[in-house]
Amino acid sequence: MKIAIVGFGITGAALAVLLSRRGVTVELFEQSTVVGPVGAGILLQPVGQQVLSAMGLLDEAVQHAEKITEIRVRTHRGHQLVHLRYDEWTPGLCAYGLHRGRLFEALRKTLAATSTLTHLNTRILKCDSQDYGATLIDAQGNIFGPFDWVFGCDGGNSTMLQVSSLKFRDYKYTCGALWYIGRTERIRGHLFQATKGTQRLCGLLPTGHGECSFFWGATAEEAHSIRSDFDKWKVEALRIFPESEEILSDLQGPSALLFTTWRHRNLPHCVNGRLLLMGDAAHASSPHLGQGVNLGLLDAWVFDQIFGQCGNWAEAANHYAKRRQRHRSFYAELTYLLSPFFQSTHNVLSFPRDVALPLLNSIPLFRRQMISVLTGMRYDWWGGTYKLHL
Repeated sequence: MKIAIVGFGITGAALAVLLSRRGVTVELFEQSTVVGPVGAGILLQPVGQQVLSAMGLLDEAVQHAEKITEIRVRTHRGHQLVHLRYDEWTPGLCAYGLHRGRLFEALRKTLAATSTLTHLNTRILKCDSQDYGATLIDAQGNIFGPFDWVFGCDGGNSTMLQVSSLKFRDYKYTCGALWYIGRTERIRGHLFQATKGTQRLCGLLPTGHGECSFFWGATAEEAHSIRSDFDKWKVEALRIFPESEEILSDLQGPSALLFTTWRHRNLPHCVNGRLLLMGDAAHASSPHLGQGVNLGLLDAWVFDQIFGQCGNWAEAANHYAKRRQRHRSFYAELTYLLSPFFQSTHNVLSFPRDVALPLLNSIPLFRRQMISVLTGMRYDWWGGTYKLHL
């Protein structure tokens, strides 16, 4: 059995580790010339922790992480919008704030001990599915394969999705975020966010050993203005978000601020011939619920478990698509619904948000439902929770 995985990110690496352990021959394709610890801080939610624990990687992944016990959100006037504790769902439950690169390194280290063949600097532009198998063609015209199956794990800007015949809808958000990794002791043990209307969302996520990811919501135009008048922006940032003083004082120039955008994707079906899309390639969304990495890890784990039961690629892919659709759709729809209330150019939406959230947060039943969403284990709109069957 021989498969190809396009995209050496967290989802692709996790899938390669899992399938290699089953004795499957894996070839991994990545368009970058090098892979390494890049990206900002992430929230490793309880559902992602369960997957890593089952893989035997949780302890290594979180050994330098910060335990996140609660989420706090306030307005620029100091009014509390959200205060949720994970242990209200299950005693001892928490998330972890960690640098994305540390999780990636734990996966890469494990992958290096397998027989996986990695192709760097190889941009795959075509997947050709035939009865005998699937072949891949890169930008230089090189042909790889045939493979029994191909997995597209190449992120939100997925080339594999673009070259497939799958129908999908993409919405690119106007707003994105500037981010920076610095150090602060002021925010510890919780994710802290502040809002000003819907046009400003900023936050601090501790990622271990005093390190912290700072983000500042902005449109591309605003990001350009911030870089053009950096000192003026720092004054504004300190006024709205004084909790970030340590990090901002360490921030010496605009070049240290990196800008990222995100998109929402509606993909009704993720299987095309011998190609299966996973992770952000299948369900890209804004990061406002902190679930991207966790859903990608869960994708890899669920497919591996299904394949282990049936041993047939086509059957496993179709079963996987049906089993994951409801869970993925719930988080995609909820994120798409909530995002404009936290970050958009529609400032009028801040009023119902500022009224409703404190009220819902004060009612135990609704607060518990909100926490269940944070865990990543919420299955649907009706309150079901995901069972991993570990």
